[in-house]
This record gives sequence, C-alpha cells and structure tokens, in this order.
Amino acid sequence: MNGSFISLKSFILVKKGDFGMNNKAQLTIFIIIGILVLLIVGVLVYFVYSPTEEISVPADIKPVYTAVVNCVNSLAKDAISKQAL
Repeated sequence: MNGSFISLKSFILVKKGDFGMNNKAQLTIFIIIGILVLLIVGVLVYFVYSPTEEISVPADIKPVYTAVVNCVNSLAKDAISKQAL
C-alpha cells in the first residue's frame, strides 16, 4: 500500500535537469500552439471582414474609374517586374 502512493517529498523534489527540460519542451509547445492560434484567428478575420462585393461606380464616373484602375494595375505590374529582377 505504501508503494502505490507518491510521497509529497518525492513529488516536490524534482531533479534539476529534468525540470528544466520539461519547462523548455512545455514552453516550445505553448509557443507553437500560440502561433497556430494567431494564424487561425488571422485567417478567420481576413475571410470574415474582407470585402466580397463589387464596388458600384456611377455611370458618369465610370470612364475615370476605369482609367485609374488600369493605371494602378499597370504601375503595380511594372513595380513587381522591377522587384523580381
């Protein structure tokens, strides 16, 4: 009966090397879990709050809007191609 119970003294006294290794492993696992939680929350927030509807532009401003969008797309493609070099 005495062998089946862990004494309080042996429970409190832990070898120094074992204790440090357990804490390092536990900390690593918590960091990995924390990063995964942040990634999952970030992806969920991105998909929930990202705009999915098309922007409605009045007909009289449509040519200006189209010219600006085309200009921005052209400049973005040029910037990407220059960064790729």
